[in-house]
Amino acid sequence: MDDNILHVALGQNVKEYKSILLWAIQNSGGKTICVIYVHQPANMIPIMGARFPASALTKQEVRAYQEIERQNMQKILDEYLLFCRKIGARAESRHIEMDSIEKGIVNLICQLGMRKLVMGAAADKHYSKKMMDLKSKKAIYVRLHAPDGSIDETLYSKLEKAMAEAENARLEAIQETQRRRKAKKDAIEAMHKAQVSDRLCAEELKQRKEIEEALAKEKEEHEKVKIQLSKAMEDLQFALDQKSSLESKIAESNEMVEGLELRIVSAVELLQTYKKERDDLLVERDNALKETKELRRKQGNLSSTQMPQFSEFSFSEIEKATQNFNPSLKIGEGRHGNMYKGLLHEIQVAIKVLDNHNSQDPFQSEVDKLNKLRHPNLVTLIGYCQEVQALIYEYIPNGSLEDRLNCKDNTPPLSWQIRVSIATELCSALIFLHSCKPFSILHGDLTPAKVLLDANFVSKLCDFGSRRLLSHAQSSNNITLYWKTEPKGTSFAYLDPEFLSTGELTLKSDVYSFGITLLQLLTGRPPRGLTKEVQYALDTGKLQYLLDPLAGDWPFEQAKQLAHLALSCSEMYRENRLDLASDVWPVLEPMREDLCGDSSSLQLSSKEHSEPPSYFFCPISQLLDNN
Repeated sequence: MDDNILHVALGQNVKEYKSILLWAIQNSGGKTICVIYVHQPANMIPIMGARFPASALTKQEVRAYQEIERQNMQKILDEYLLFCRKIGARAESRHIEMDSIEKGIVNLICQLGMRKLVMGAAADKHYSKKMMDLKSKKAIYVRLHAPDGSIDETLYSKLEKAMAEAENARLEAIQETQRRRKAKKDAIEAMHKAQVSDRLCAEELKQRKEIEEALAKEKEEHEKVKIQLSKAMEDLQFALDQKSSLESKIAESNEMVEGLELRIVSAVELLQTYKKERDDLLVERDNALKETKELRRKQGNLSSTQMPQFSEFSFSEIEKATQNFNPSLKIGEGRHGNMYKGLLHEIQVAIKVLDNHNSQDPFQSEVDKLNKLRHPNLVTLIGYCQEVQALIYEYIPNGSLEDRLNCKDNTPPLSWQIRVSIATELCSALIFLHSCKPFSILHGDLTPAKVLLDANFVSKLCDFGSRRLLSHAQSSNNITLYWKTEPKGTSFAYLDPEFLSTGELTLKSDVYSFGITLLQLLTGRPPRGLTKEVQYALDTGKLQYLLDPLAGDWPFEQAKQLAHLALSCSEMYRENRLDLASDVWPVLEPMREDLCGDSSSLQLSSKEHSEPPSYFFCPISQLLDNN
């Protein structure tokens, strides 16, 4: 119920009822106009020029026509509302569907709690129980059947009642004032006429004072009522604001819940997609490992069938293969000469041209010895050139281990499986060199730059054979073989610490360099100070944070075992370092088989750890033994 709204009942003929609506707006006193409309669904429905009862048609046909009627009803209401807005009146509409217009109006009166209603048949009357002389049957029916307009005793009704009582009190006070003024006037006139005594004047003054006090008291009561009304209106507005705020927060919460539900569904779908991709990648990894295993198994046979037989080449062939030693084909500079990439007899090769060859043995003797050093993890010598003193090696396409650990030229990182295989292969090559007879071969300059990787990432040790130790025949078991030299071109981070004080390189010097290289395979970090970093990580239980994440998820226990092994190889003093054949190989080879599969036919005998098997010995020693 709202007394600020004037309800106007209108019909279908907008042109006819506009005058009624205009009258209502002009006499509304600025109130909001509410157009009420009763829609009567048609009982006879026109189809193809004829009219049929609704009961004779299908439900779909009846619904279709009723939808058209409702659209027409909405157009009528929109036209009434537009008329109101054009003349500056606030307007709204309410409607109901009933077979009887007067019953529909009564229902709307009950629903909306109307206090005032303007009807077409009585446009000059306001609806109430006091309506008299109504000639319209609809209006008479509405007056007889509509409720009496009483409302619930709500806060609003209390406020309205209080205001009405205050207004009545004010009117009564005014009337009383007027009455007393008239009495005063009459008394004065009587005083002048009858010359009443002073007692009557005093009484009149007393009465006047009482009236003034009554007026003042009434005014005070009126102000109190106004204050109470204002406070009640403020409380009501605060309650409405709180309700609106709560509704807004509830709507926001619902939107947030819906958004979170959508994000959860999306996250679950994304997780399932990642899980499927991970499973696919695991399958691809397993297949790749199987293929790598097979390729490495065949690697020995392939290298023997693809490489030409060891032979001597002419200077012109070397010159042609290197395009007259074109600087653009230079792939390396070593302490003994430059390395060129070349094409010799349609086969890619690496040609090392020696500078100032100053060996105790003639060049040809050195070539013959190097030719006899054949091992799957040593770079294969396939020929030489006496004229220019050049050595021709197989070409290794994947570059050095140093470049791959640094991901040079944006190459992908090496997996931990390949790194374990490289460590095992490098150990095998060093054992082979150290076991050669009658002279052990000391590499003396072992760094990741000296380890090359072929197409299948099989490691190939290069730049070996330039240093020799004492003959095994000239030494006993308790004498350390050594080679006295100077550190030319060697990186000090990989150099045996005892060499700096003695100037002597021993087999344990290669063991130290191997230990540093193994630490780099584990961590991917620079060599300088690496032993201290790894030892600290082991002592504090933080090794997992030091492992190279680019290699993938390392199996932690095996990685920890390799770290201890590498630190034992890189001990400060030679006597504390491990032996490659008896201490290191029995750990690396089983680990490679368990983690990476059998990628090489080279294995150490489980029965003989103290001395390497025959296939680790240099062919030179085998020839001497046969003789």
